[in-house]
Amino acid sequence: MRIDLRSVAQTSPFLTSSKSITSCLKVSILLGLFVAIGDTKYRRLSQGPAETEPFIFVTADRWDAFVQAVRRTGLGAVDPLETGLIVELHEDGCMTLTSVEDHTTLWFNTDEVEAFVLGVREGELTTAQLTDVTSAS
Repeated sequence: MRIDLRSVAQTSPFLTSSKSITSCLKVSILLGLFVAIGDTKYRRLSQGPAETEPFIFVTADRWDAFVQAVRRTGLGAVDPLETGLIVELHEDGCMTLTSVEDHTTLWFNTDEVEAFVLGVREGELTTAQLTDVTSAS
């Protein structure tokens, strides 16, 4: 049986960093096994219908490895083999996050990157927190 993670993501609750003011990287745990990564700007700026919203999907273990790497040493030390994510930090402070699997890429501005990193360093956006939110919904 094949599961359509995109369909599951479109109806799942998402979390963003509490440090975010307007837009940010958003994440949701799917079926307890996968994490969907998206961008709150997509729907807010009406960049297309919900069914075309780009998501990056990684296993929960890979998401935990990503969050731990960001918490320990920042975005510059993320291992794509361990996390399934390629992080590119740009000179202007922006970041692109790309899936190793299907090369889906999301772009985040400096405020979004800062909000995400600050939230992660304070213990936010772990799979445990995502699971709690999903269970409460």
